[in-house]
Amino acid sequence: MNIARKLGITDANPAQLEAITHEGRDPVLVLAGPGSGKTYVITQRIRYLTEIENVSPEKILVLTFTREAAASMKERYLNFSNVKQSNVSQPVKQSDVSQNSQTVNFGTFHSIFYQVLKQSTNFQERQMLTDREKRNLLLPVINQLLPNCSDVWQNNYALQAISAISYYKNSGKRKEATMRLPVELQEIFEGIFTGYERERIKRGKYDYDDLLTDTKRLLSEGSEIRRYWQSRFEHVLIDEFQDVNPAQYEVIRLLAPPPKAVFAVGDDDQSIYGFRGADPDCMRRFAEEYDARRITLRVNYRSRPEIVKASLKMISENKNRFVKKLLSSQELEMEKCKNFLGGMKTIAIRGYQSREEELQGLREACTDFLKKNGEAEPGSNALPKKLAILFRTNRLMGRAALQLRQAGIPHEMREKTENPYFHETALDVLSYLKLAVGEGTPEDLIRIINKPSRFVSREMLSACRMTKGTKDGMAFLEQLADQLEMQRGDVAEKLKILKKQLQIAGKYSAFPLVNYLRRVIGYDRWLSDVSYGFADRTEESKEILEWLTKEAMMHADVRKWISVWGAENAERDQSIEGKRERIILMTVHASKGLEFDKVLIPHCNERIFPHGNMQEPAVTEEERRLFYVAMTRAKEELELTYVAGSKDRPEIPSRFLKNII
Repeated sequence: MNIARKLGITDANPAQLEAITHEGRDPVLVLAGPGSGKTYVITQRIRYLTEIENVSPEKILVLTFTREAAASMKERYLNFSNVKQSNVSQPVKQSDVSQNSQTVNFGTFHSIFYQVLKQSTNFQERQMLTDREKRNLLLPVINQLLPNCSDVWQNNYALQAISAISYYKNSGKRKEATMRLPVELQEIFEGIFTGYERERIKRGKYDYDDLLTDTKRLLSEGSEIRRYWQSRFEHVLIDEFQDVNPAQYEVIRLLAPPPKAVFAVGDDDQSIYGFRGADPDCMRRFAEEYDARRITLRVNYRSRPEIVKASLKMISENKNRFVKKLLSSQELEMEKCKNFLGGMKTIAIRGYQSREEELQGLREACTDFLKKNGEAEPGSNALPKKLAILFRTNRLMGRAALQLRQAGIPHEMREKTENPYFHETALDVLSYLKLAVGEGTPEDLIRIINKPSRFVSREMLSACRMTKGTKDGMAFLEQLADQLEMQRGDVAEKLKILKKQLQIAGKYSAFPLVNYLRRVIGYDRWLSDVSYGFADRTEESKEILEWLTKEAMMHADVRKWISVWGAENAERDQSIEGKRERIILMTVHASKGLEFDKVLIPHCNERIFPHGNMQEPAVTEEERRLFYVAMTRAKEELELTYVAGSKDRPEIPSRFLKNII
């Protein structure tokens, strides 16, 4: 208590105070539930080390995952501490870890790796590869291994290979990295990785993940360098420890081996970055290998008791986790809690017959929220209340944003999202629509001429002698068929069939036209064929097709529907930056660390949330953690919606809704 008074700490709960004032150099694992004040604990812990235990600031290393988090933590520490305030506004830079530092070292994992390499080797920042350079390194490697693959697919394969290589470098799990690729790439992943590394090293280049792998190699192999860096830091504090991947954990062990004073703060229940290689098992390894003292921050200062209890009940279904007993701060003041909760339902679960009804319910919820929660009173310190709509995928967010915009409901998006009208599949449908009603261009024909395949090669298209300046796609189709009649009669016949199909389709209204395209022309069948091995892409394209088919019901006139694409194109380039609306749309991943007065989570159905088939228990557990993060962003109200479907096409509510309330 005397120590707390000396530091001026008057508002810490017992668990927070225990973590802040932990004596000695024993390793500590702080399990910090949602809204439990982990950043406050870390910043006050630094003060305790420097002001009570007289640890030299330059001997303290604070690691986190983003520059913004590092800068925020540094600013909070400086505001709390006796350090000169003139430094508060200085941003965290790569050079914060310097040989002559006189302050605490704040930085991201990669900024620290960068400094280790820079100060220990001849590493230069100009050696870092851009995304374009990585792709250009991979294309000839893939071309050598798959010589008959088209340019378009080679480019797609290169992008997927970059992601798999990154996962492998961060996790060290070759098998799991390989399984992330389509079947045709899985057998040659070793060749792809070896070829990429060969070309990268030949050019003396690094990719972002090499900062990690090369730092690990340097510290593992160079005993003198390792001893130097181990002596640099007496205390290492790590924020968001649940997001550490196995390779990062190994570097931590090299920088600060057991039983060195590592103060790790995190929540395994909020580990949601498995696609980047993050592994909550690193927390369990740390607890065992460092024999770390465990402290749990149990009090949630963010959410109402019902939200805390429901989210904890849901996440408790996970088996591979640290068991925690959490409670809302309002439960500590029962009388206040009773008064506070009067007359308001905190959690609501709503089912709808169709996706359209669910979107309508979403619009109504936004309108109702804005109506009930007016702007803050003039002169009041209170901020206007905010509603966040959290989505499992960026694609789902794009569709909802389109609905809100068309309804004139002001909203903000903090991530770039693709308007569903400009998805690759939607643009294919648009080209078919335009050709069917006589508005198509040669570019529209080229876009769909092999969807489904009609065996029209690039050389055939290039050889077609079009009348100069023509803009008529159907005229291009006729001329192409005529010129191929003698050389490739089989291809010409397929083009004549396409012409007849387009003429028939042009007589239909929007809804039967789209169905004709899908069933008779064979777009659905083609999509399944070309997407073999790309389960996510197939699912995404089919979802877009279903959405467009339902949209077509509301746009009988095909030409008027085509004009919608033009109107959306005008909206497409309007910047959303700078807008600060009270309704915010974002993915769950982007919401991590944020809080909102009300949270609405739509699409709580199997295959959406949780995403995919959920055959692996580990994947199911991460999806559950993601749902937990979404629920615990809510302070006052939480609304969960799902689609029940019809008797003919039933939908399954998410397993995560079971036993919530």
